[in-house]
Amino acid sequence: MPTLCDTVVVGAGIVGTAVARLLGRSSVHVLDAGGPDLAGATGHSPGYISELGYHPVLTALATETMSLCERLTGADPRVFDRVGSIEAVTTECGVDAQQARRALAAKSGVTVHCLDPREAEALTPQCVDSRTALAALHFPDDAVTDAPQLTAMLRAQAEKAGVRFHWHTPAIRITERADHVEITTPSGTFAAARLVLATSVWARALADPLGVLVPVVPIRHPFVYGPTGHAAPDRQPFVRFPEHSIYGRWHGDRWGFGTRAHADHVADMVGRERADLRWDGTFEETMHQLSQHFKDRRLFAPTKRLDGVFPATPDGLPMVGQLTDNVWVAVGALVTHALASARVLTELMTGPADVADEAAQALAPARFADLDAEAATALAIDAYHGRVAIARSQHA
Repeated sequence: MPTLCDTVVVGAGIVGTAVARLLGRSSVHVLDAGGPDLAGATGHSPGYISELGYHPVLTALATETMSLCERLTGADPRVFDRVGSIEAVTTECGVDAQQARRALAAKSGVTVHCLDPREAEALTPQCVDSRTALAALHFPDDAVTDAPQLTAMLRAQAEKAGVRFHWHTPAIRITERADHVEITTPSGTFAAARLVLATSVWARALADPLGVLVPVVPIRHPFVYGPTGHAAPDRQPFVRFPEHSIYGRWHGDRWGFGTRAHADHVADMVGRERADLRWDGTFEETMHQLSQHFKDRRLFAPTKRLDGVFPATPDGLPMVGQLTDNVWVAVGALVTHALASARVLTELMTGPADVADEAAQALAPARFADLDAEAATALAIDAYHGRVAIARSQHA
């Protein structure tokens, strides 16, 4: 006999767990192919939260997520810390782009300060070199978070409310009936009035049998860690070099950095239970060259490597809302937008929703209904590399 329940959430990462916590009752079950160590996107998150997005809905989601994180953690700096961020540029084109960023921040109500190169170096002395930087922006409210710990806190609250988590229980098949959804797993079947897919880079494969395209494209995304054994820096911002699509942060015992400035590699997630791949050297030379942009290069010489998987959508925004009569999705949301995306979804599911029309429309899965898989993938790759404006105008 199938397990009858109100809601099944597939995916126990930060988004799925946050949704379950908000629904919070005994008839909610969460399924995950892995274990509580979180081998999906949450477990591999670099853990920085940047408030300013290119789209006002992204900025609103990030701002709300940070406020929710602060309340949930009690501002415990081990889990969530508003260290701020520095964006440093080294070319005149970069200076022009920063002026546009500053104007967008002012329009969005995001606090930002202009710094000269020496001020930026004083805040991040191991990263920014005042001899090569031309200008910098300081976003004092940006934050870093330990995404697995944050998710564990959400899970504890959800379990206290009666939510049940089923580990090592992959959803093998999803079948939608007239008034419920059947989710087949190796250990049995769940029959739920509602299904939530919060499966990040696995969403497309799970939704395909429903006859609906969920264009979350899994793009390989390298991140490397430098050596341990160096003196810990003072509490300082994370750093971005936007001209080179580089971001870096201190991880408690070493520095780490990631980038989107690399050749396109779409990952095949069929049969995979982890959101990382074996490091095969594809990004080795790229990461070595990009490490040279940091002032103290020794601290960024790769000693530990992660070939991660990034959930890209065709416009860079999450997909949050109703997919079919009984299936809902919250996918393509980074940690930056996770808690607010969960709040939006649960309000849409339970109604009446206190969700602004702009947000509901911008996040609605139906916005990609006219795309085929090939076009969606091309647009998602553009969005991943920051060519969102071009991609959106071409699609329009």
